[in-house]
Amino acid sequence: MAKNALIICNFRLRNIEQFEEIITKFRSSKYDIYEFGEIDRENFEIESLEKKLNEIRSSGKQYENIALISNIKDLLFIWYRVYNKVVDKFLFFIDRVNYSILKRSENSELFTHISEFYGIENEDIKGKIYININYENYNQIFEFLFKDFKFRYFDRMENLVYFEKNRVNLKKVKYKKRYIFNEESYSFGEGEEKIVEQM
Repeated sequence: MAKNALIICNFRLRNIEQFEEIITKFRSSKYDIYEFGEIDRENFEIESLEKKLNEIRSSGKQYENIALISNIKDLLFIWYRVYNKVVDKFLFFIDRVNYSILKRSENSELFTHISEFYGIENEDIKGKIYININYENYNQIFEFLFKDFKFRYFDRMENLVYFEKNRVNLKKVKYKKRYIFNEESYSFGEGEEKIVEQM
């Protein structure tokens, strides 16, 4: 029985061959694979990951490791902060084109601040975002990585440990995280524990 799960969330994937090579490594490491399917930009929300996690939980399967891979930059970077205590491994696939899919809303400015890592140094963040950076694609993320030393939150995909043999089985807890920005607040997650981040 697989103890690991990989969630895939892509939009208009271009570099399919390289992406499939990464997925094959997860399959060979005995990961169950879950996909979002086709992304509808008009109706996709940040909370869609939460719904997918609940769907996996309702299947009755328990996982020691949950990994997430996406080529959607703004979305994955928000998820890295918001669901950091629920997902174990985050992977950003630098594609030929990386789209932003979050639609304009009353919370757009807040979401932009979260995805641009403003105030992240004040959060309890574990793990890094693994990226497939190379000499052909580094220019797509280079500026972001070196602004305010953000590179400390990233690592090369080659350094990802797919299977941690002696890893302690950690219980995935439900929790609520609330961001406050310009006197407005927005909550993510569910459960009793509340983590408040002032931006």
